Order: sequence, then structure tokens, then C-alpha cells
Amino acid sequence: MNLRPFLFACMAAIAAAASAEPWTKVDELPGGIAVEIDENSQIEALDGVQMVEQATFRRQLPNGTLETAVAADCAHGTAKIRGVRLVDQGKTVSQNVNDKAPYEPVHQGSSEAIYFKALCSKEAPPPEPPADAETGEDGAQ
Repeated sequence: MNLRPFLFACMAAIAAAASAEPWTKVDELPGGIAVEIDENSQIEALDGVQMVEQATFRRQLPNGTLETAVAADCAHGTAKIRGVRLVDQGKTVSQNVNDKAPYEPVHQGSSEAIYFKALCSKEAPPPEPPADAETGEDGAQ
């Protein structure tokens, strides 16, 4: 009995399963561009002195796949882009890593708001009013 065809079929099935990616669509940008999260990359981690949620997101662009590593501080409504990588046909075209970027408030309607919502399971908080708005003063003298 020749087991070769069976072995090749098994090897093909294993290779297909190994290449299956855990990407899940979390939102869509204008123009029908899906924003997906790599579920295997999502973790809670200590970043300095704060616990944050981290994950990698991707979206398909005409010139390749843009992967974005994000960290979100759910308790304070802030996030930062930790790195960006453009991949075309399995090869990295460009990459920028910045683990030292500061956490910034998340602005509603931004890509960071999509990432924040996916990581924190809630909408980004509304922006804080300027200090002058609270006192009713315009700063003019």
C-alpha cells in the first residue's frame, strides 16, 4: 500500500493549519478597509508603571499590509502607537518601532479610537475641555 498520497495530504493540511492566522475584523474604515486584530498578540502588560492592553492590528492597503502595534491605557483613555510595519508579499518593506512614545489622549474618530475600543471594550472618553472653558475665562487681559 502506497502511503505517499496520504502523507502529502496530511502535510498540506498541517501547513494550511499552521499558516491560518488569528486575525479578526474589529471595525471598518471609510472605503471598506477592514481593521483586524491579531488575537494571539493581545496581552495585558506592564508598561512603565501602568498596566495596559497591547495588540497588533492590520489593514490592507494598495501597496501592502499595514501592521500597527498599539498599547492602550484603558483606565486613563490614552493610547500609543508602539510600531508600524508595511508588509508586501510576506516581505517587510518598511518598519518603525517606537516603544518610548508617550501615551496620548484618544481622539474620537481616529484610528487610535478603533484600537482603543477593540482593546478596552469601550469607546474612547470625550476630550477634556480646555482649562479656560471651565472657568469661562478667555485668557485675554
